[in-house]
Amino acid sequence: MNLEDELISTISKEMQQNIDEGIMSTILIEDGWTPVQFYFKNNNQAVDIILWLNRNCKNNWQRLGSDYLFKYRQDAEWFILRWL
Repeated sequence: MNLEDELISTISKEMQQNIDEGIMSTILIEDGWTPVQFYFKNNNQAVDIILWLNRNCKNNWQRLGSDYLFKYRQDAEWFILRWL
């Protein structure tokens, strides 16, 4: 596999992941989940957020791209109050 093939493969995988995440996000939102867009400031914050989510929201959240989706609106509100 040459460099061009590797680039095409990498880009196509990223595009497919973005499409899949978009579809899944749309399905969850239509099912009543609440989206919150969030970008990490650093890797330490990313770890802190994941720990907080696992402790406070159990398995009622998903991270898809830059969006967090919450099954319960109250969890989304707590996330916003804590992290935004």
